[in-house]
Amino acid sequence: MLQKLENLYLAILRFVIIVAAGVLLLAVVVLGLNSLRALIPEPAPNDAAPVVTDQALKQGMLSTQSQQPGNVEDKDAQAKSGDPNLPFYVRAATAISSYVTTHSLSTESVDSAQVVDILRSRAEKYGDAKIASAFAKNFAESVERLLKDQAIIDAAKSSSCLAMVDKLLTVFTDDFDSQLQNVTAENSRRQQEYVDKKTDGMQSLYVAAGAFGAFLMIAFLSIIIKIERNLRHLETSSPKGN
Repeated sequence: MLQKLENLYLAILRFVIIVAAGVLLLAVVVLGLNSLRALIPEPAPNDAAPVVTDQALKQGMLSTQSQQPGNVEDKDAQAKSGDPNLPFYVRAATAISSYVTTHSLSTESVDSAQVVDILRSRAEKYGDAKIASAFAKNFAESVERLLKDQAIIDAAKSSSCLAMVDKLLTVFTDDFDSQLQNVTAENSRRQQEYVDKKTDGMQSLYVAAGAFGAFLMIAFLSIIIKIERNLRHLETSSPKGN
């Protein structure tokens, strides 16, 4: 009777071990697939430069909402030889000077050299050659188009040409900075998502390795139980005697 109970317990234990081994093997497969996240490549940052549209600039310039004046007397701005963005600064300064000279109702005037220095200072504050070049090029092109717009010309009659130019620079800089911040925030989000997935993949890999080790131990234990059952079977079937 006792031997039958022992055989029954061994059979039950073997069944439980086989089920546990199957569950562990399934976990190893699932976790192993999830660990592939650790192999995903790091996302390339979005280095697209901001582009301020004429529509956004025009809307901001014609808005009655007050804008913070730009730093039109930047004393730290100094001319530098060999500046690749100098042609853009000169284009913008020329367009501004022509606008003020042609449409000003007073004795307003523009110092083109000072405009170039101000624009250079604004562009170089970003500390990135590509962003600075995008700022200079986009601003020069926008100024050349917008200062010929009749709505902008008419708006200067209620204030002044210099005020409109200053507002243009302020609106452009604010929009450019806003877009740049959005790009930076999106790059940070993507980088954090990459780090989280990689961390999760590594954790899954460690757990999968542990589960596989447990599976091997259980499989080894199942073999031992099977040997024990076979030995008991042989012992039972062998003839009794001396």
